[in-house]
Amino acid sequence: MADYDGDGLADLLSGCDCCEHAFGFYLFRRQKDGSFAARQRIELDFPKDKFDRGTEFPDTGLRARVAVTDWNCDGIPDLLVGGNTHVLGVVYGPLASKKALTVERVWPKGKEPVGMMSTNLCVADWDGDRLADLVVGGEVGGKRGVYWLRNVGTKREPRLAEPKPLILDENFFRLRTGVCVTDWNADGRPDLIASRQHQVWVYLRQPQ
Repeated sequence: MADYDGDGLADLLSGCDCCEHAFGFYLFRRQKDGSFAARQRIELDFPKDKFDRGTEFPDTGLRARVAVTDWNCDGIPDLLVGGNTHVLGVVYGPLASKKALTVERVWPKGKEPVGMMSTNLCVADWDGDRLADLVVGGEVGGKRGVYWLRNVGTKREPRLAEPKPLILDENFFRLRTGVCVTDWNADGRPDLIASRQHQVWVYLRQPQ
């Protein structure tokens, strides 16, 4: 849920599997009466001079995972794009009037620190410095888990540090895990929630 088009209403976004919509995602726009409009396909454009579909993406597609956030703090919603590969990209808004969104790289090609992203992209201020960080599941150095990528840049020019593990679990964090950051027990510290198939796990943040 996020305000995709900047109209003050929370819209519903859904990633896509490889079979139905290989390089894109779905948008359900929120109506003023609280209902949602019919599903709309949004295409993701990965420029050939910056991305290589032949080696970076499977032939079956991206299995897109998306997150709406004002990544550069200019007051306009942006889009972070991940998938079942290590590629992470950003689309700078405005998004509302575009049927195809051009993706830019967050890291240079071949320098992506997280391989095989296994969760949705979660944007949250994990360390309380008022900068938007990234929490994502994936594989780093052969170890699977959920990682925190701290924003060591600025609000207008975010820059992500090397990933630090929050949870390491080879069996749990695979291709269909969902993560969310929220203050679950209202103690003023962000906690981590993870789901897989029919289970939900809550990891409470401990005092430093």
